[in-house]
Amino acid sequence: MISRGQSRYDAQLRWRTVGSDKNLAGFAVVLRSTTAPFWDQEIFVGKVNEYTLKDVSIDDVRFGVKAVGLDGTESLVSPYVYPARKKVEYETVQ
Repeated sequence: MISRGQSRYDAQLRWRTVGSDKNLAGFAVVLRSTTAPFWDQEIFVGKVNEYTLKDVSIDDVRFGVKAVGLDGTESLVSPYVYPARKKVEYETVQ
């Protein structure tokens, strides 16, 4: 889940772990601008399921999370994807 946080200008990220975490060193949050083709920043956040990036707009940056094992292996990045907007039909009055 992604939200704007308390200040409305923070990027508050949450994720779930799947399976056992006995070989898990923690998680890394990856970022890139909306126009960049590759992840260009990585922040190791440890063994947590929530992280807030202060003063980072969720409109300007794309986010992802990956798991990092005790032996240094890394999972594929799970990008944050915004849910599709529901189609709304408006009635016009003439």
